[in-house]
This record gives sequence, structure tokens and C-alpha cells, in this order.
Amino acid sequence: MQEAYGLVVNLFRINPSKDMVRVSYIESSDVTSINQYVSILRDAGCIAAPQYGEYLGLASGVYFVCEDLEVLKKLDINYTERSIDSSSYVMKYLVLNALARKVRELGDRGLLYLHEDKVFAYSQVTFCDKEVIMRSEPYKLFELRPCLILRVEHYHVEGRNMLFLLADLKFKRINKLTLTRLIKILEEKGYEWAEIRKILREHYYTCKTEEGRQACLVDDIVRGQDRIVAKVMTREGMKELPTDNVWLNPHPKHTRDFICDKLGELLDELWKEQRKYGNVRPKAKIRMIREYLEKLLVKTGVFPLKISDVEYNLDLRPQKLLLTPGDEE
Repeated sequence: MQEAYGLVVNLFRINPSKDMVRVSYIESSDVTSINQYVSILRDAGCIAAPQYGEYLGLASGVYFVCEDLEVLKKLDINYTERSIDSSSYVMKYLVLNALARKVRELGDRGLLYLHEDKVFAYSQVTFCDKEVIMRSEPYKLFELRPCLILRVEHYHVEGRNMLFLLADLKFKRINKLTLTRLIKILEEKGYEWAEIRKILREHYYTCKTEEGRQACLVDDIVRGQDRIVAKVMTREGMKELPTDNVWLNPHPKHTRDFICDKLGELLDELWKEQRKYGNVRPKAKIRMIREYLEKLLVKTGVFPLKISDVEYNLDLRPQKLLLTPGDEE
């Protein structure tokens, strides 16, 4: 008979300092109302999570924690106070909310690197190390950074609630291809302004607008007395944007050829380095994840997380799953 064997995985236990946590609660069973309350509370600076149906003893509604009581008074929301299991299902969302807020704060202070506008999206938090592993040459238009992708998971085993951090590590190639930089490089290479405008209109872009980041097309680039603006076509229509708010999309082949051939950026070594990190074996990958969790979450002060009257600590020991014959099939 084959014996069970252990498999180390990228789950890390989140341990609360108390068995119960005090939260505020809005009673509701209507999905639309629940989502509206969650959105209002998060916009007001609270952490909030939906519970769409009764599950493991928790009633449907909205569970939230708001440190500023004056905010709640202004919102004029009817709610009650409750004590719930500090590792209950709904707490995985509140812990993730608190984690995202702490990451944003550290990103604003320059202690972490926030690559995307949305640090918290699709039930996960994504951010990068402020230290760069490698930059492309000679213009440093691309840089390689280690980035963590984090989720909080809940498991109910043998009548006990538990919270875990599910962590993944990606080595992302982040570009600095703003129109501002591209124009400067092309001018330094001796291109005339009319030619620069023509060359740069041949590619796809991402624009940062009031509505957020979105794909766009550059219709024209206009040089004024004191600034240069890009006329871009977005889904809302034509807009004028600062060239710092328009990024070249490097993925189409003709654009990669433009970056390498016309701009002269050398990318082979950086791509080679990225592939090297992408081919790390599972055991070494788990070790690297642990090291970056310690560096980016513990040493920066993301953990411990304080939620209401409970402190959540991260256990940096990867969890081990016991597999019996047939589990791997």
C-alpha cells in the first residue's frame, strides 16, 4: 500500500490574535443593495465585504470596519455591531481590503512599487518591489521587477475556520514608453518633427484619462510654445492629453521592431533574464516567494494587519498538503 506524502504549496497561514473580531453589520439579502453599500463604504475609506447568503453561521448582508466614526455619521447608514469569528469566510475579504489599503499607503511613500492603477482588482492584490533587477539599455525603456500577486483564502476544516495567504511571484517586464520619452529619443537621433509625428501615429497606445487607463489611438502630436500634447481617440471620443499620460503598447511585432530598430533599445539580455526567472523549479520558487513575502510584507510593515480589535499576523512557513494515492490524478 502506498503511503501519503507531503507537498509544500504557496499557502501561508494568517493568524488572528483573537478568536472573535468586532465588526459593523448592515442587514440585507438584496444583491444590488449589498453591492451598493460595499461601494459606498469603500469610497468613504472603510473596509467592507459582501455576504450574499447565509454561510457557516453568518447572515447575508454587509460586514465592515470603519475607523472614522464621523464618516459613518455623514453616510447616515443603519447598522449594528457584531462579534464574529476572526477567521470566518467574510473576513477573507476584509483582510484583503486591509492588505490593499496598506499596500497603497506604502506605495505612495515609495516603499513599494505600484505598477497598475488598480492595486486591488479581481479579488487579488498586485504590487512590485521598489528595487529593479535589470534595465534595458541604452535608454532604460524596460525594467524587470519581482511582483507579488496575493489572494486571501478561507478554509473550513473539521469545524474550524482558517485564513491563508495564497501568494504567487512574477518577474514582470515593465515599460517606460511614454510619448514624452519617445519624442526625446527620436529628436536626439535627428528626426524631424513631421517625421516624428508620422512615426508615432503608426502604433497602439494606452492612455490615462479621467475615466482610467484605456486603449487609445494617437491622432496627432501638437507642439506648443511651452508644452507638447497628444490628440488621442478614446472610447469617449477625442481628447487632448499630456504626453506623459500616453504609453506605447509594445506588443505588436511592428512596434517591437520600431523599439529595437529605430530607437535602438537592446532587449535580448533583459528577455533572457526574465525567462531565467520564469523557469525556476517549484521548490526554489516557493523559497523565493517566502523571501519576497518577508521583504515586501513583513519588513515593510504590511503585516501585522490591524482590523478593529484584532491583529492579523503572517506565518512565513509554507503549508504542506498531505496527498494520498490517487489525489494527484
